[in-house]
Amino acid sequence: MSLLSAKVKIVNSVDIFRLSNEALWRGLKDLSSRERVLAADAVAYVAEIQRRRLHEEHGWTSMFDYCVRSLRWSEATAFRRTRAARAVGAFPIILEMLYDGRLHVEGVVILHAFLEDVDFPALLLKAVGKTAKEIEWLVADRRTEPVLRDVMRVIGVQPAEALPVLASATLPLDFQQESPGELSSVGPRNDASSPVVPAPRLTRVAFTADEVLRGMVLRAQQLMRHKYPNGSLEGIFKDALKLLIEKKDLGVRAVAAAKRRARRQGRKASNFDLENGGFRG
Repeated sequence: MSLLSAKVKIVNSVDIFRLSNEALWRGLKDLSSRERVLAADAVAYVAEIQRRRLHEEHGWTSMFDYCVRSLRWSEATAFRRTRAARAVGAFPIILEMLYDGRLHVEGVVILHAFLEDVDFPALLLKAVGKTAKEIEWLVADRRTEPVLRDVMRVIGVQPAEALPVLASATLPLDFQQESPGELSSVGPRNDASSPVVPAPRLTRVAFTADEVLRGMVLRAQQLMRHKYPNGSLEGIFKDALKLLIEKKDLGVRAVAAAKRRARRQGRKASNFDLENGGFRG
């Protein structure tokens, strides 16, 4: 029995590895239903404790602090449940909707910002059955955040001593000669023959985009999930820009063509049969 199997058996008194496909499928659904009820229970308890101010009687300055420090909830969980509890205090019907699954806690947290809107009950009904992203879209036109200007700012340099020594040959050919003066000024040298240690500069890139670009980014995240399981925007934009540059920049295209020729010549050389004086089939 594996360690995972032993732990599951101890915790649940059920060896899930022996369950049939149907029992396993049904079991997860049952667990999800119970988890939803438990989450709603937690919100209900938090709402009532906040109403009675019991956390203050027990010496806690805030319900959030009590949930994190005493109940050992994560900060994210404590934030969501205390925020949802405040919404329940204003509109008790929300608790019923949490219990029956019409709303989830994350959705209530998003809607919380609009509790004071006169049409909040109508907004609440529109949010029924929607995902968190769909609720974000639902309230998007209610937000008053200003459109930010494009930003590309250097925010720091990773300490050179924390990096392994890398030869310049490990860098992409099209970037090795981009700024040799800049690279040579970064990182210590152990001796005259030691390679330069390039310290990567971290840059924050931010801009406001329209719905079309957002859809394209989401689609790219789906298509590249095998390479970037966490949906890394840096990786996705870097890959896309690299393809664009290789397609449009004549210098980079020339380097890429040279690489392809070198690879073809290498394959030809490896296929040459010295004994027979010809290429292998």
